[in-house]
Amino acid sequence: MDFLVEGRPARLTCESVPRYGGVPHGLEGDIASAIILMFHEQDCPPDGVIRTTAYQLLKLAGLDASGRYYKALKLSLFRLRTATYFASEAWREHPKGNWTTVTFNYLDGLEFTSQREEQELSGASAILIRLAQPIVRSIRAEYVKPLDVEFLTSLNRPLTRALYRLLDARRYDPLQPQLPHSAYTVNVNEWGEACKIVDPRTNKIRATLQGHTKS
Repeated sequence: MDFLVEGRPARLTCESVPRYGGVPHGLEGDIASAIILMFHEQDCPPDGVIRTTAYQLLKLAGLDASGRYYKALKLSLFRLRTATYFASEAWREHPKGNWTTVTFNYLDGLEFTSQREEQELSGASAILIRLAQPIVRSIRAEYVKPLDVEFLTSLNRPLTRALYRLLDARRYDPLQPQLPHSAYTVNVNEWGEACKIVDPRTNKIRATLQGHTKS
C-alpha cells in the first residue's frame, strides 16, 4: 500500500505465512484491540509482556467465550505472531517527532498452555504475549491508544467494528494526537479503498457504508 505522509511517499506492506490463513484480517482487529487495552490495564510494561487467559482475551474482545471461538483465537494469535509488517517512512516515532522505517511482527512472542494433545486453546489456557517493541514504545508514548472497547463490542458486525477503528484513527492528527478532530472530510472512493470494499462504484460504496453505520 502506497500513500503520502506529510507530502512524502510512504509504503506499508504485510507478508504472511499461508498455513495460518493469510495476513491478519477480520477477527484480528478485535483481538489486537483487546491486547492493547490489556497492555494498558497491566501498566504498559517496558518488555511488552502481557499475561492473560484465553477466556479473558475473548471476553475483552467481546467474543463468545463458551467454546466456538477458541480455535479462531489460536489462529488469530498465530497470524499476529507470524505476519511481518514493513513500514517505509510510515511509522511514527512520536517522542522523536519523526517518521521512520521499521519492520516487525505484531507479536514478538507467544506462549500458551493446553490440556489437550492437539494443543488447542481452552478457557483455562494461560497465555503469555510479548508485543513488538515498536508498538510498545508507541503505546508508552501515548501515540497508539486503546479504543473504547465497551462501545466497540456493542457493534455486532465485523465491518461496523472495522469502520469504528478507522474513524477513531482518522480523528487524530499524527503530529498532535492530543487534539482529536470533531469532523473531517474524506473522498468516498478513498474511504472505500481504506475499508477494503471491492466494488469501486461510488453508489455501491455509499450503500455498503450506510448499511454498517446504523448499528
